Amino acid sequence: MMKRDILLVILISLVVYNAVPLINLLFPASVLYTFLTDLWILNAFFSLVCPIFFCRKYGFQFWISFVICAMFLVTMFLFYNASAFLFFVIYLVLSLIGCGIGAGLHRLKRRKKAENAADCMPKE
Repeated sequence: MMKRDILLVILISLVVYNAVPLINLLFPASVLYTFLTDLWILNAFFSLVCPIFFCRKYGFQFWISFVICAMFLVTMFLFYNASAFLFFVIYLVLSLIGCGIGAGLHRLKRRKKAENAADCMPKE
């Protein structure tokens, strides 16, 4: 189950990171409208939100941050240059924050489940 989710994260990461650069490549006039919105907004938001959902399901998995950011490295070398490496660092920090938030949500979910199970136990 986790392997399937990891592959899903990798595929979604590649799509999210490459969508706007591909659109800009296919439609050069769109650069005027999408200028750096992918680097500043879309990718940053994705780097924060994706680990929240993953770690909410599986607990704190810090390595998912490196997987998500490694997919940006592919995009960086295809569409940008080495000056975009700063964004890699920013996305890594954001995804680690997302892992922490997701782990906190996972812990709350487990605690709530344990309380519900304790409530169902017969009292003597």
